[in-house]
Amino acid sequence: MSVRPFMLIGSDVLAAAQGMLEPVLDDWCADWGVPREELLVECLRAWEAQQRLPAVPLWRRAWRSGDDEWALAWPAEGQQPLQRLMFVPDRRAVADAGVAGLAAEAAYAAWQDLLQRWSGMLVPGAGADDVQSAPARTAWQHASGAMLVELRLGRQVCHGVLSGTAVQALARQAGLRGLLRPAPSAALPALDYMALLAPLPVRLPVELGRVEVGLGSLVGLGVGDVIRLDVAADRPLGVTGPAGEILFDGYLGLSDGMVALEVARRD
Repeated sequence: MSVRPFMLIGSDVLAAAQGMLEPVLDDWCADWGVPREELLVECLRAWEAQQRLPAVPLWRRAWRSGDDEWALAWPAEGQQPLQRLMFVPDRRAVADAGVAGLAAEAAYAAWQDLLQRWSGMLVPGAGADDVQSAPARTAWQHASGAMLVELRLGRQVCHGVLSGTAVQALARQAGLRGLLRPAPSAALPALDYMALLAPLPVRLPVELGRVEVGLGSLVGLGVGDVIRLDVAADRPLGVTGPAGEILFDGYLGLSDGMVALEVARRD
């Protein structure tokens, strides 16, 4: 049976994460002369905000350290919107290829600096990977713990996905900085899980066997014909769980005139 972590993100964690990203953005804007009012950052639960991604997101870079991952996607126009924010074009000036090249290089350097600052805080010590690979599909599952960061630079929208383990580490940082209230110290009351789970219905299919029948034989079948399955009558039948795995064996029989299944330990 496969087990995956179930991590919910509270609104306080999202607010704390945004509270850690924005000061970095403030300093970066001041250093590179980018109008701060043109940039907007928002932190969201990945499984709730997946629809905000473009139809075909261009995942361009990822930082990974163990299970911690920070993956980024930005549009095909690259740093052009940032260049327009940094250098307001003067339509009266004569186009100069050299000046335009320097502006493009400056915008590229500024963008790389922002990525370095954010990645250094979100996934400390992680190495960058320029291979175009999307985040793991589990990041979009409900309660994966992953966070989607949306950054707007004018009309351009960039997206980043922070894995669940990295979000937990970020929340611990936020707690140390006083941006997140500590969890209640009182222990939660113990729960009787068996009593809670007992009334829940679970469907357990039993497969009696399989057989391949030619189309001609199938057309000629009539009442009273016998189809032999691929399982001997004295062999146990597999009882499968909701995920399709076999949980235990069983033997068919009768009980009070009803078809019954005797549960046996799986060999």
